Parts: sequence; structure tokens; C-alpha cells
Amino acid sequence: MSITFIDSVMGSGKSTYAIKYINQHKYTTKIIVASPILDEVDRYAHNCGIQQPLDIPSKASNLRRLLQRGESVSISHALLLNIDEGMLGEIKAQGYELILDEVIADAINVHYTNKDTLETMVRAGLVNVDPDTQKITWLEAEDYEDHMDVRDACREGEVYAVDNQYIVSHLNTSIFEAFSKVQIMTYMAPYSMLAKLFMVKSVPFNIATLDQGRVVFQTPMYSGKQFASLIHLDNTPRRQLNFKLSVSGQGKLSKTKRNRLSSYTNGFFTRYGKGVRRSERIWTTYRAYAEALVPTGTRPQFDMNNFVQHSAKGTNQYSNASVAAYLVDKHPHPAVEKYLVKHRVPFARGTKSVPGDQGLWALSEMIQWIWRTRIRNKESIRLYVPSKRMKKLLEGWLQ
Repeated sequence: MSITFIDSVMGSGKSTYAIKYINQHKYTTKIIVASPILDEVDRYAHNCGIQQPLDIPSKASNLRRLLQRGESVSISHALLLNIDEGMLGEIKAQGYELILDEVIADAINVHYTNKDTLETMVRAGLVNVDPDTQKITWLEAEDYEDHMDVRDACREGEVYAVDNQYIVSHLNTSIFEAFSKVQIMTYMAPYSMLAKLFMVKSVPFNIATLDQGRVVFQTPMYSGKQFASLIHLDNTPRRQLNFKLSVSGQGKLSKTKRNRLSSYTNGFFTRYGKGVRRSERIWTTYRAYAEALVPTGTRPQFDMNNFVQHSAKGTNQYSNASVAAYLVDKHPHPAVEKYLVKHRVPFARGTKSVPGDQGLWALSEMIQWIWRTRIRNKESIRLYVPSKRMKKLLEGWLQ
């Protein structure tokens, strides 16, 4: 088994490489290609002439039959994560390869952050916490209807207690270990949560990049200098904010500060959105605080109709967007940081001048979101990033 991250900037031909690879090998090699969204599942199936599971009676049962027949298939990330032990055995026995278009979202998850919750679950006999490994095992019935997220996480992956307070889960890496070869198409791979998870579980991997459509095993260049002329950042001084736009920071914003952020965002869209259709303007923040930011006036320049989730990846749905606002300051959850540090996996916070792993993870997440716009078509965009930290990270990448 070998795992290789094909680490190359968006628009550099990773999907083209994957399609070419499948078409060159599909008659001699059994391949599963997994994509984050259904449009991409369709695209791989069409361009590579391979099967995709039907939902009659279910996609899982249909996939099982296709694997038993040794067919190459195009599936979603969600279906990949639902592959059971029987299908994993079939994959291993038949020597399937996996091409993963983009890293799996939420490779590491945080469920509860209240110490009392974990202690209550232990006392109630719902879970057991191993004193040495801190691994959590579900003890209640499979149909128990309280704390279902932890129940399902225990069933589908691995769950651990962190500092006797947090409950952290991650996907089961045996999914990847069943394949004879794994290629993962992404950008800034070392800072992804999937790469960090592989480090936690001591799953070896390599990092390569693309050079004129060929895979080369060399250190990728993490520079966006070639896009500097296409991304026009809003530099209006009064729209650069000093208050925190992290998920916890936004939860603590006063009404006055929230209204300022809303007003400045509306002003940005008013200035640069003239003659631009609403569908060509997109914005994001943390979903829990999005509606509170929508202006209450009669003609708001942004609302929930052009809101795009900050974790969006893979989709081309917004590729005509020319004006965008990124109202997020991304930080990993403290429980994830503690979990990685406990397993001696590097995840430094960095300094004001050096971003560290956490800053580069945040940058990679922001770049992925920006790539939902028309910049993917090599067309220029206007971008508002009110967080000074995130703006500095992006400017450093562009320079």
C-alpha cells in the first residue's frame, strides 16, 4: 500500500491528470475515484467511461455489486466513508487503487467541549474511556437516541477523550489501507487534517507535485504570486477590523460590532458590485452567525441567497462570481490542537512573522473558498477580507 498526495495549486491540472491516469489504466487496474460533490462524480464517470453506483435499491448495495464484478467506479466522498468491512475486503482482495479528489472534510471532528458531558456519559454507562489510550468505546445499544453523534462516530471511526473534557473523533484510516495505491489530489497537503491524521496513526505517505501534467516527487512551491494580478483585495482602511472574527470571537461580538461588520460588507458590495448580478457576488462566515450579519434594509447587497459555506470545496457552482467577501478568521478547535500535540504531530501556532502549521492550514482553507469564484477561470475578482490576520496570510501567499 502506498499513499501519495499530489500537491499542486488549484488550476494546475490535477483533475486532468486524474482523468488521464484513469483512462490509461482502467483496463488493467481497478480504480475507485472519489469526489466531494456529485457533479464531480458525474464528470469523472462521463470523462473516464466508468460506472457510478445507482441509488436503486441503494448506492451502497449497488457499489458492492460493482466491486464484486471488479468494475472501476466513480463515487462521492460520503459513499467512500460508508464502505463497510465486507467491501473493504473486496477492495483489498482485488487490488483496487483509490484516487481521492480533494482531502476528506472533517477528518478530525470535535463533538463536546464540556467536561460534565463526558463524565455524565461515563457514569451513565453510555461509554467507556480507556485510561491508557483515552479511546472511547460506545457501550449502549446501537439504537440509543441520545448522544447519537458520539454513538455514530464510535461505530464509523475512532473516538478519544482529550484532557478529560473534549470528545474528538476521526475517520478510520483502514479505508485507505485497504487500497493497493492511493493518490490524493489537493493543495498544501502537509497542513491538511488528513495528513495530520495519517501522522497520528503512523500511516506513511509521500508528497509529490505536478510538472507539466507529470507527477514529480519534489517539494511543492506554496506561492500564489501568479494570481496576484487577479485578486484585488479591498484595502479601505476603515473596513479592516481589529476585533476577532474566529468562531468564538464572532459569538462574543456586541451588536454594535456586528452591525459594523455588516455595514462594511454591504459597503464593499455596493462599491464593487455595481452592474454585477447577485449570483456573481458571494460571501461567507460561520453559519451560526450568518443571518445576523445580513443587512435589514430594503435593498441589502448580500443575503442568505448568495451565502456560500466557508468549507466549500470542489464545486464549480459559483465560478461566475466576481465579487466576494470572506468574513472568517479560521483557527483549529483547541481540542484538535491538543489531540495532535499529544500525539507529537507538529501543529505550531506560529508567530506574527511566521504563520506556522495553523496559519498555513487557515490559508489553505481560505484559498479553497476563494477558488469557488471565477478566478478558477483565470478572471479577476474583488475580495474583502476584514480579518487582519487572514488578509496578511493571503498577501504573503500572493507575494
